[in-house]
Amino acid sequence: MAQAKAQSAQSASNMGAQTYTLEMERIFEAPIERVWDAWTKPEIMALWNGPRAWPMAEAEGNLRVGGKWRARLHSDEGQACSKNCGELEGKNYGTPNKAGGFDLFQSGEYKVIEPMTKLVFTFGWESGHSMPGVETLITIQLEKRGNRTRMLFTQERMTDEFEVTSHRGGWTSAFGRLDDYFVGNL
Repeated sequence: MAQAKAQSAQSASNMGAQTYTLEMERIFEAPIERVWDAWTKPEIMALWNGPRAWPMAEAEGNLRVGGKWRARLHSDEGQACSKNCGELEGKNYGTPNKAGGFDLFQSGEYKVIEPMTKLVFTFGWESGHSMPGVETLITIQLEKRGNRTRMLFTQERMTDEFEVTSHRGGWTSAFGRLDDYFVGNL
């Protein structure tokens, strides 16, 4: 189940602006402890996170409320940016690296940590992406289902439907990689 919905954001700096939300649900064939660790341990995050075309190469984080996290995604070829990309129109995403590929950086701050139940953190792309400086809010809610885990994933504060669609594709790919990690195929 994945859906997007529009909502009105009422903040002092963006009074009345419409934002968009991505909601996804996934059942993982893994106990809740493994799913929690996959989201909260950088060395495990780097094994599965990121779309197949842009896998996470490095992750670091300080898992505490107010703690920061940062990750680097890598692609050997980059990905052409064709819509809603502002100054990136017609160019590749990412920053060229010394190995000849491209890197994208994302970062944020942990807001809520309820072990094995709920994780809330901000998510923002750094330079080299179509929406640098836009901070979204991700909520991960976990529910034990025997030896399986139900995950409700929400990403709020997106600027338009294109970003929702783009992130839905990226997260769907990443969650497929997480499935692979749990069954030992990564």
